[in-house]
Amino acid sequence: MACAKACFAAGVFAVALMASANTSAQKVEYNYLLHCGGCHIEDGSGLPPHVPDLRVEMPYFASFTEGRAYIARVPGVVQAPLNTEELTDVLNLLLSRFAPEGLNLQPYSVEEVAQYQQEVLVDPKKLRDQLMAHRPAVSDNTVNIDLDN
Repeated sequence: MACAKACFAAGVFAVALMASANTSAQKVEYNYLLHCGGCHIEDGSGLPPHVPDLRVEMPYFASFTEGRAYIARVPGVVQAPLNTEELTDVLNLLLSRFAPEGLNLQPYSVEEVAQYQQEVLVDPKKLRDQLMAHRPAVSDNTVNIDLDN
């Protein structure tokens, strides 16, 4: 009987953990839809050129330090009513969703996002244009990123 009670307790605990993880994932998705999806659209397609297509641009920017800092400092991210951990979770959701297979982009850490957000981004369009000027050629919605340069 003791074994049955222990197994039952372990099962209840496992179900609670899975439900918690599912709830956490749903909260991150909800935060994206509520605070980002209005402009970037549910699928990340945005409204180019005014609202970037995250499916194309996020993998590029997330592949180098200045681009990662840009993502974490754009007004929509900085002004979202989310704490740093919640913002980090949303950024990592987008990285996992939009990074091409095999690119293996480094997830953001809470410390990295907090550090980037210490500097105010005065002119996001100017910085975006500067970073995009160095972008490799892209064709057929395929992101070509040279991680060695």
